[in-house]
Amino acid sequence: YIAAGRETHEALRVKHKLACKIVKKTINKAVTDHEEKLVKDSKSHPKNVHAYVRSKQEVKDPLHSIETDNGIITTDKNIICSTLNNYFLSVFETEPDGNIQSHLNNLEETKSIGVDGIHPRVLRNCAAAFAIPFNSIFRQSLLSGSVPEYWKKSNITPIFKKGSKLKAYNYRPVSLTSIPCKVMEKIIHKHIMAHCVENNLISKHQHGFIRKKGCLTNLLEARDIFTEAMHQGYSADIIYTDFAKAFDKVPHKRLLHKLKAYGIHKKLLLWIKMWLKDRKQRVVLGEHVSEWKNVTNGVPQGSVLGPLLFILFINDLPDSIVHKIMLYADDSKIIGIIKSASDNTTLQADIDNAVTWSNTWLMHFNIDKCKVMHAGRPNKRLSHDYSMETADGMRHTIATTTIKCDLGVLISNDLKVRAQVEKAASAANRILRCTSSVGIKD
Repeated sequence: YIAAGRETHEALRVKHKLACKIVKKTINKAVTDHEEKLVKDSKSHPKNVHAYVRSKQEVKDPLHSIETDNGIITTDKNIICSTLNNYFLSVFETEPDGNIQSHLNNLEETKSIGVDGIHPRVLRNCAAAFAIPFNSIFRQSLLSGSVPEYWKKSNITPIFKKGSKLKAYNYRPVSLTSIPCKVMEKIIHKHIMAHCVENNLISKHQHGFIRKKGCLTNLLEARDIFTEAMHQGYSADIIYTDFAKAFDKVPHKRLLHKLKAYGIHKKLLLWIKMWLKDRKQRVVLGEHVSEWKNVTNGVPQGSVLGPLLFILFINDLPDSIVHKIMLYADDSKIIGIIKSASDNTTLQADIDNAVTWSNTWLMHFNIDKCKVMHAGRPNKRLSHDYSMETADGMRHTIATTTIKCDLGVLISNDLKVRAQVEKAASAANRILRCTSSVGIKD
């Protein structure tokens, strides 16, 4: 190339120009072939197309400069990051007394007391008096990263789910925690949620504990997908997954790692870490209590922060899934519209990807509670047995069902509501029998 640049080597310059044309033509053909392959494989691997388009988009950094706390305008990226982080953190460090008083005024008097014995009725009736000292306590707790011992203790009320009442695993633990701690959790929850919403951090597939979303939006969106598939003459395969003891299994170190990635730093992250660390719980049944036990994993069910921390922990699960995935806290379902055998294959790949995610983040599935339902018009040619690999490396077939209780509503594979209507009628009849059995005496 250097030689070709000299006037005395005209022949080399011609060769160099020809070589450049050949290289450019080869590169253009390679790019064209690559793009054609992306389009051809877009049905089975749509994320590759999105990633390629994003890579071609010009990303501009809008933050070239910022004014520091000292009034100095800087272009130093490290100082810009530090200035922004300090400002974001200041949002969490202060809370007006009036806001705390408002939280105290809104306490439900019927709520159970925590281990510290402080009743919500006392806090509500004396809200004005408690607001100022609570502000000092909350601020000092956040600034120092220390959490009072009683805020880490929980009285556990076992709530029966279903199955045999003799089996301990059929009960869900609900934590009765300190009321003052819950007030502080509400303040922290408000700011974390505002941060997540402002920065569009929470997955659009999550319907649990999200404002303007819930069970209804989850069920309606899913049903819309099912009925649309049926109208087009296709069926939908729904994979219902179930995490084993989801809230109780969240590993703290991995949770804190994700929180930091979402922009929760320094004092706030330290406070959450200390709030989770060295927790203790005991089961309370009437006047009987168990001994205190250390809690090394999980987020407290019954707390204010627990559900938000959980949905942030599983927030990246949908990134591994090609087909439609819908979440409501720990309840998830993967929906595949089956038009050809390749759709069965990609849906199985989604299951495998979900298992890989669960193994990475120590949130294993309970294969016995995972189900598959073939909704819509049956097609024997496209029937498929889906499987899931468990933690021991064994692959198990996911059981098929024709009726599934989805967020409290019975869904049948023909999409008719008969089963749910019968369930509701049965519940109404039980209540009617109870009221009818109460005699009125003169």
